[in-house]
Amino acid sequence: MNRQHGAISLMVTSLLLVASLALSVASYRNIFFQIKRAQNEVISRQEHWLAEGGLECLYSQVQTSGIPTTPGNCNLEPGLTVSVTDEGGDKYRVESDYRHAKITKFLQGAGSLGAGAMQASSDLYFHGGVSFSTPDPGELGEQGWECVAVRYKKRFHPGETVNNQGVIHGLLPSKGFNNRGKDCASDHFSQNVGMGKQRKKDFVLDPNVTPFKDFFGVSPEQHDRIRDGGTFKRVNGTVAAAGKPKVLENCGKRLEELIRLGKHRIWIEGGCEIKSTVYEALVEATEATEDGVLIVVHDGVLSIMGAPEPEKPEKGENTGTEQKISARFKGVLFHFNHDYTPTKADWKGLNAYNELYFSNSVIENSYRQNAAYYQHGSFSVSGAQYFDTPNQSSIFNMALNFSFNGDVVDEAISAYAKPKWVAGSWHDF
Repeated sequence: MNRQHGAISLMVTSLLLVASLALSVASYRNIFFQIKRAQNEVISRQEHWLAEGGLECLYSQVQTSGIPTTPGNCNLEPGLTVSVTDEGGDKYRVESDYRHAKITKFLQGAGSLGAGAMQASSDLYFHGGVSFSTPDPGELGEQGWECVAVRYKKRFHPGETVNNQGVIHGLLPSKGFNNRGKDCASDHFSQNVGMGKQRKKDFVLDPNVTPFKDFFGVSPEQHDRIRDGGTFKRVNGTVAAAGKPKVLENCGKRLEELIRLGKHRIWIEGGCEIKSTVYEALVEATEATEDGVLIVVHDGVLSIMGAPEPEKPEKGENTGTEQKISARFKGVLFHFNHDYTPTKADWKGLNAYNELYFSNSVIENSYRQNAAYYQHGSFSVSGAQYFDTPNQSSIFNMALNFSFNGDVVDEAISAYAKPKWVAGSWHDF
């Protein structure tokens, strides 16, 4: 009997040991599984972050060199590949692959600034001839270049004649520009169009034009970020009397001096008048720069009293007028009013006041009553002009000769219009 009890005890003990062993093996198997899973997770995260590193490498290249078709120096890790695919509309798919990890994001290029040698959210009024000796060539279509001279938001008064001279003759719109044997397409080619005649698609009514946002890449409400971002020389106007807006005294002379000192990006807080007596010196200073200048006039009136009209020569007399016409303001002139609405009283004390508001003015009153910009006399430009002054007027009296210069625009915009990741294209939270 005792032997039976001993056998039963031994059997029970053995079964318990076997059960314990089975439980231990099962437990260790689960532990081994967890260890293996953790190791795989570590490897997966390593692959993921190496793939993300490829994206960041490409993004750093983009900020200095634009969007490359073939990324360089980003495939340093064996097995890491980074590719860029043009999706159209200045949007690019960027893929980074490393082993089992694949990350896709989208870049939006710096192409929000539409075509147009002059772009305005203000109403535009021209009195006299307007000649675009070089328009913005835009895109090349089947019929020719889809040239754009002016892009405007609401009203456009064309003056006596507007003339687009195309992209075959005259100055090139950019260095190395190849017209490929084509001029502006016929439906983008307004030549010697007089009052009351229909302009073509080179004068574009665009209700969505927003020059400041399109140029600088931020909303007008965020303009402090641009002004104080370290690229501009800021100059503040002063208040001459209570209730008067800021105006920079001797504005044209101050601009000339700063440009000759190497300050080629200037932000003026307040109004500015460039008098005819300093106009030529200022233009010469801009022409002496390699890449032109960028001048922003913010929250104030702006007037340019251009070069005096030359006296008409006697019959047969050669006065060399062509040399004066060739002197061009080289740069981008940007007028931006965000928290300011001009009044007639704001112009008092400026030379422009007598031209704008004398009783027999040829300028339509509906434009004069909210005038923010006034240009008088001959004015020639090599670059671009932008007016972001909604519900205000930009008035041009007498002749304007305009040559779009894409190189000047590209240099001016280069510090602001950087390609950006498209929000929502990846984990951007």
